[in-house]
Amino acid sequence: MKVGNMQQSRNEQYLVMRLIKISCILLSLLVGSAMTLQTTAQTTKPEWRFTAPLPLPLTGHAGVTLHTGEVLVCGGITGSGAATNSSYIFSNGVWTQTANQLQFARAYHALVAVRKPNGESLVFAIGGYGGATGNYSSLSSVEVLQFTPATKSWSWRMIGNLPAAVGNCAAAYDKKGYVVISGGRIQTGGALGSGTPTTISARINVNSLAIERIGAMATARSEHATLMLNGAKNDSTILTASGETTPTPATELLNITTWDARANPPAFMQRFASNITDLAEVARMVGGIDSSGKPTNRGQWYDTKSGWRPMPRMQTPRAKAPMTLVAGIRDTTTNYLIAGGESTNAPTSGTEIFTQPGGSTPNGAWSPFAALNRGAAERTLSIDADNLAIVTGGSTPGVIAECEQFQPFSANDVDFGQQEIGGETQRLLVNVTNNWLLPVQLRTIRIPGSAEFRLVNSRDSVTIAPTSSLAIEVRFRPNTIGKRSAYLYFNAGSMVDSVLLTGEGIKSSIAVLTGLLDFGARRVLTDTTICFPAIKNEGKDSTVIDSIVVASSAFTLVSPLGRVKLPPDSTLTICIKFKPTARQLFGAGTIIHIADKAYPVSLTGSGIRAFITSTSQIGCDTVNVAPGDSLTYQLVVINSSDLNVRIDSSIIQTSLGGTFRLKTPQQFPVILNPGNRVTVDIVFRPQREATEQATVRFVNNGDTICVANLCFVPRNRTVNITIPQSQLYTLCEGDSLQLPIVLENPSNFETVRIDSVLVQGVSGYALGAVNVTLPPHTTTPATVILTPTVLGAQQATIIVRTSQGASQSTVAMNLLPSMKFSIDTVSASVGASSSVLVRRNDSISTVNSTNLTLLYNGSVLTPRAIVNAPGKNYINPQLSTLTNSFGRANISISWNAHPTTPDVVFAIEYDVLRGDDIYTSLSLESGTGNSVCVQHSPGEVFIDDLCGGRTAFVTGKGVVMMTLAPLPVVDVATFQILAPSYQNAFVRLRSVLGDVVLSHQAAATVSLGMQALSNGVYFCELIMDGRPILTLPITIMR
Repeated sequence: MKVGNMQQSRNEQYLVMRLIKISCILLSLLVGSAMTLQTTAQTTKPEWRFTAPLPLPLTGHAGVTLHTGEVLVCGGITGSGAATNSSYIFSNGVWTQTANQLQFARAYHALVAVRKPNGESLVFAIGGYGGATGNYSSLSSVEVLQFTPATKSWSWRMIGNLPAAVGNCAAAYDKKGYVVISGGRIQTGGALGSGTPTTISARINVNSLAIERIGAMATARSEHATLMLNGAKNDSTILTASGETTPTPATELLNITTWDARANPPAFMQRFASNITDLAEVARMVGGIDSSGKPTNRGQWYDTKSGWRPMPRMQTPRAKAPMTLVAGIRDTTTNYLIAGGESTNAPTSGTEIFTQPGGSTPNGAWSPFAALNRGAAERTLSIDADNLAIVTGGSTPGVIAECEQFQPFSANDVDFGQQEIGGETQRLLVNVTNNWLLPVQLRTIRIPGSAEFRLVNSRDSVTIAPTSSLAIEVRFRPNTIGKRSAYLYFNAGSMVDSVLLTGEGIKSSIAVLTGLLDFGARRVLTDTTICFPAIKNEGKDSTVIDSIVVASSAFTLVSPLGRVKLPPDSTLTICIKFKPTARQLFGAGTIIHIADKAYPVSLTGSGIRAFITSTSQIGCDTVNVAPGDSLTYQLVVINSSDLNVRIDSSIIQTSLGGTFRLKTPQQFPVILNPGNRVTVDIVFRPQREATEQATVRFVNNGDTICVANLCFVPRNRTVNITIPQSQLYTLCEGDSLQLPIVLENPSNFETVRIDSVLVQGVSGYALGAVNVTLPPHTTTPATVILTPTVLGAQQATIIVRTSQGASQSTVAMNLLPSMKFSIDTVSASVGASSSVLVRRNDSISTVNSTNLTLLYNGSVLTPRAIVNAPGKNYINPQLSTLTNSFGRANISISWNAHPTTPDVVFAIEYDVLRGDDIYTSLSLESGTGNSVCVQHSPGEVFIDDLCGGRTAFVTGKGVVMMTLAPLPVVDVATFQILAPSYQNAFVRLRSVLGDVVLSHQAAATVSLGMQALSNGVYFCELIMDGRPILTLPITIMR
């Protein structure tokens, strides 16, 4: 029987953590459950249990789970040795016949279930043996079992015959619409399995139900494996292996309708193995009879790239054992269960779980599972609609009808101990744990026939996940003295499980020891705890205090809490906490409950207080005080309580710090006797016109917090003056500062008229904002002109006079002296070296150095140095420098002396270049790092024209000329140079930034390549004897 073909493959991927859960389940099954509650011997534990037997003993039968969750068992050999056509459905613990029986009695046949597109099962019974003891013939007939939804019934019908009559054939669904049948034994009589293995193969079209012959296998085989697998091309194919008549096994792969025998052979022979296609569509052969004729615990799986590879070994060698995926019609796992089988010396009752490879088990793993009650081979194994495993029939070697079903739940029995008659225990828990790999529904929880035990949270049905538990709450309320017991029942599928509940009813004799407890006078909100003897058990049995109830919130039970066991001749001590909440007398009762009896204890106590109160404002007061001014407000603190109160300090909390303060902080600490008072002065100093609030808290040893609230709204009658910047303004001698200011009326209440805006401290005046009326929260602009005349740091005060008073603001300034330069206007010729004089007209005498910037036209003139003017010695030429760049020179002057009257102070030497302009302006600006300002009057240098113009070529002896072609320049510039000598001359090309980009020795004709230069304007200088003589602009354009 090939059980691996009876369960449809599931293709989903599942969590690796399932293996951990399986290990927990298996460990629980092996070592038993340990409960922490009071227990007797455990009644419910996970185990295989006998369930409804088959209607007749069967072996060689076949079974499969249908899409309805029902388990089908059909065919087989009966106890008399005859093949049967019986067909049964197992559902809800009952075996019933299908709508009709098989048309042919058959055993050791192939049974394949295929799921139709609508989800219904289509079951094929293929081949097998018919006949009776000692005379069996192989069958060729094929029958199909179909479902009728209207009647929810199953019916068999004949669909045709195989090309040959075969028993012990193998079949598998290829996921492409065909059930493929291979091999088996052909026989016309004799003992079971005595026929000749065949190579004949066929297939069934699951849509048309047509049967057709396909190519024969290369090797005859029976009791073998025919499995679907995911092939090398990631496409499902059919594999057949083992079962040959020779000791050497072989493998063949089906290519459409032709078998290919070139596949790698199995590592060892396995006949009567448990053959499955796992969820990853990998073909596996487990156990079976090896070449020595003995059961093996080995297994192998087919790798489409490298052939058969070994699996982990089972713990028990076995053959003719059913194996199935642990999966129901709704739930599934990645685990496979194998049960029973023929072992080394006798049929085994052992079962094992195989976990599919993944995560921490790359090769998969076998784990032992709960043993069956009876060892047998040739059984069927299925998962029913309740997700429970069921094994049926088999041979021991005698044929049996027994069926076993796995009961997955463990549950602890509960002993409630002693309980007073009429009283009820606290809830105890019956923890029902699911020790199976699939979720199982627990149904119909009940305690029949007993009114003393009751369910607290009873539910009709609950599904419990694998390794999870359900806590069932149970209570015990005895009504008679003595030992009591009952059973809690629940259903797991068709099985009924029970939990033993036990307890003992007792009756005690109680004496009250304290009837009244007085706590006396206690401060409000303070705790006082008193413990006292309440009752005594004068009986001979222990009693249980069910509860102690205190009726007032001012009294709280401290101990004991919960249920308390009181042995004979012992006293119950109760601790009560008294916390009065008001100044009054409190009284309450404490009720001690024992079962249906109550024992009262009266409680009493008084609450007294120690507190102070303070006067406080209601709402906010509007006060006429400007920011910066202050007022004093008096608070009165009164002790109107029962006890003295010590005030240690006061804490003032405000949104703006410094607004409120205590006038006399040293008056604390102070002790106030009942009925006395103290006055506290609070100083209010506003910093803005806004609602200002404060909370004054008096820190004291009373039982309440004393807080006073203050709120003031100050009126502001000033004008805010806003100046653009508050840092120091730096001005040069003779400059004026124009300041735009904004005048704001910040008041919430007052309208202000601006009468005048004045300037004090420096010369100045204001423009605008006079005779302007400002409503609350409005502004007006004004401009202040400041003209300082005194050198050095100084302040100007801006005063704004209004109808409500005056406001002012200051402006800080620093007036620097000005060093006044002027440059002469001169003329010069092209190529000439000359100088221009620079004069000063100021009284500065304390400056050691001055940094200047000279601006000029770099195309017609190049400054070379600064020197003393003829007959003058104002500057130090060695320490004075001129750093030149095109059109700009940085000059640093080191002064020897300063002129006391207007005078020439130095000269700027320069060279005149040939350019397009006939003059250049010269101007001086202040450089960086000066402690004085710089004022200047620019000068000019006029360039004399050449005789006859540049294109006349009328020149005197010694005249230097340079022309350029073409214009504009593309790649090569050709210069024609006329000069007295070319010995110390060269051509230099500069960028507009003054950087030298090309340099070449001068000659009458000079050609320069411009390919490396980008488009733009450049300047070509003719340098002679180290000085620039001529400058030509060059435009490169491509």
